[in-house]
Amino acid sequence: MTAHVSKRSAYEQARREHDFLRERIKFLHHQLELRQVPLAEMERLLNEFRGRLESHFHSEEHEGFFDHVVSRAPQLSRQADSLSHEHVELLQGLDSLIGLAGCDTGEPQCWRVLTLRFEDFIKQLMHHESEENGMLQQAYADDLGTKD
Repeated sequence: MTAHVSKRSAYEQARREHDFLRERIKFLHHQLELRQVPLAEMERLLNEFRGRLESHFHSEEHEGFFDHVVSRAPQLSRQADSLSHEHVELLQGLDSLIGLAGCDTGEPQCWRVLTLRFEDFIKQLMHHESEENGMLQQAYADDLGTKD
């Protein structure tokens, strides 16, 4: 496998993972809007999402995403470090949501608060993922932009 294929593969893998996360977020948001599952089920779904998100972050930090980007575009190293540090904060935010879903008091306001906080969390996560996608585009613009 050539280095070009390897870099393109890293780019495509990151894009697929980000697409998957967006689909899961849409699903979770839909579940929160419908309010047809018990909060205990929402807690389980959020826990499942947390596991996937933690795995995604681990992969970015330890399995080459940031390394590929920074080796390709060293000027992005500070941004990569900053985004890596955001992973902890995002997981903590998700832990807070999981805790909120686990406090089922049977009151409708629990759903409303959980939905509002989930929306805030998703804004932060989507901004984070957008920054990562921007890094990908900057680092791989030469390789990927010539295919159009």
